[in-house]
Amino acid sequence: MPNCLSPGIAPNEAGKQYLKPLADFLSMRPEINVLIEAHTDNKLPKSKTIEDSWDWSQQRATNILRILVTEYNVNANQLTPVGKGEFYPITSNETAEGRQANRRTTFVLKTKLAAIPAVK
Repeated sequence: MPNCLSPGIAPNEAGKQYLKPLADFLSMRPEINVLIEAHTDNKLPKSKTIEDSWDWSQQRATNILRILVTEYNVNANQLTPVGKGEFYPITSNETAEGRQANRRTTFVLKTKLAAIPAVK
């Protein structure tokens, strides 16, 4: 999936369109929980409200959660925003292209097990 987050912390219109199939899927499966893991690069945008890359990524994850809940009616109890900061890069932060690739969001789907199987 291309990076559909604007340089700030909110998804752009293309990013919102990518969220719709996920929202439809989750709305039909209330037993599935999702970690919304937002990642950033190591260059913070100029903002008086962003303290560090953890804060930046947490705000990005929370904004995605808000869109899923308010625009697509996903149950908020299914979603957990997680800020990963700059600490899990997939490429170098030395170039603009690398920084762009490192600004990403992943979704980890978790299902509830009825019981943990016994180990024999």
